[in-house]
Amino acid sequence: MNRSLTAALSLLAALAPAAQAQDRGLPRGERVDRVPARDGMSFRASPSAVISAEIALSQLARKKGQWKAMRDTAAPEAVMFRPEPVNAQAWLKRQGGKPVATKWDPQAAWMSCDGSIGVVQGTWSQGEADGHFASVWRRHEKGGYKWLLRLKGVEQSAATVPPDMLSAIVADCAPRKKRPRTQPPDPKRKKEKVEPPPINALIDFSVDKTLYWRSVTNASGARRLLVRIRKDGTMQVVLGAEFEEQAEEDG
Repeated sequence: MNRSLTAALSLLAALAPAAQAQDRGLPRGERVDRVPARDGMSFRASPSAVISAEIALSQLARKKGQWKAMRDTAAPEAVMFRPEPVNAQAWLKRQGGKPVATKWDPQAAWMSCDGSIGVVQGTWSQGEADGHFASVWRRHEKGGYKWLLRLKGVEQSAATVPPDMLSAIVADCAPRKKRPRTQPPDPKRKKEKVEPPPINALIDFSVDKTLYWRSVTNASGARRLLVRIRKDGTMQVVLGAEFEEQAEEDG
């Protein structure tokens, strides 16, 4: 078993007792509060969920082929670069098999307080080549995660040694505002359907505004993924990596 997978399993095992403790009802300051999701469901932030999704994608790519695995795990709005941004679902549908699937090894994860968005950073390997990557994952209505954006850096000059432990950080929850008292809803009044805000796979906030990401491309074609999360009352930069991939190596 490689070191990255061992580290990932260690993190998942370490987070499990914490989740069980939350279910037992620890004091408010020692748990992640339930926050309404975009679809009205409630849940807790768990970085292990996007780490697991990343590992599952890597395993699925080796079993069913890379392009099929990426399509099966991509959100409808997911974006790839060829080298211009394209809809991932449409592009992947037109592709055949890939001789050697890329293997992704997560090393760090950041998640919004409400768990609606998670960002993963790590290393990739394909044959004798390797490099670094970052991906943005969005929680969908059935409770799992689909990727919105994937960026793959160029080949490294030397193989990257994976860390013994993965880093996983959840954003601080935004303070709750006091709501004014309102009259109970009129049961005879028809409830208006509220459409969720559109998803932008190149720049957006999490539903609760505690995580922000932005993908930009400079004049030379290099891309940068900027990620901020809420910590100690401010939005702090946690990732600002550059990716200078070649179009044929994307994915």
